[in-house]
Amino acid sequence: MFDHLKQVVLAVTAALLVSACAGAPGDADIVTGAIPAGQARVKVSRTNALMYSGAPATITVNGKKMTDVWTGATSSFHVPAGQNVIAASAWSYPGEYKVNLNAVAGQTYDLVVEPRGDSVIPGSVLGPIGGMIDAAANENAGAFQLRMASAGGATQDAATTANAAQQKPPLKSER
Repeated sequence: MFDHLKQVVLAVTAALLVSACAGAPGDADIVTGAIPAGQARVKVSRTNALMYSGAPATITVNGKKMTDVWTGATSSFHVPAGQNVIAASAWSYPGEYKVNLNAVAGQTYDLVVEPRGDSVIPGSVLGPIGGMIDAAANENAGAFQLRMASAGGATQDAATTANAAQQKPPLKSER
């Protein structure tokens, strides 16, 4: 009886491990070649952190979904030159983390998406309600955060704009 139960448990565990690996693709959506005129390239790399590894980081630009980035993966895409709002979110945690990028045509920007440490306590202590409170109280909320790794050839203004957006406290009108 117990041998049969062990076999069932092992089979179910193996199936879950295989399906988890199948659901988390590696690098996808990598754009190569010349950058089109009037556009910049953005490369988003996700860290190998264990926290939130079961959910992809959904990346949007100006409200339009560009890609899902899984743990340890990288994705790249083009954005129009000028002001862009790049955001990271997860289906499993309310809110999103936004970075303003003043993109220069022909340049490449490297962003890193990683778990947002400030999301741990609200989500752990109060569950989904804690996540909703966190999202309502913070302009930059959600499971993930974005940071500028490099702005290849970009002006200091572009990197400063991105960093300032990360550190800007929420305004009453933005809540």
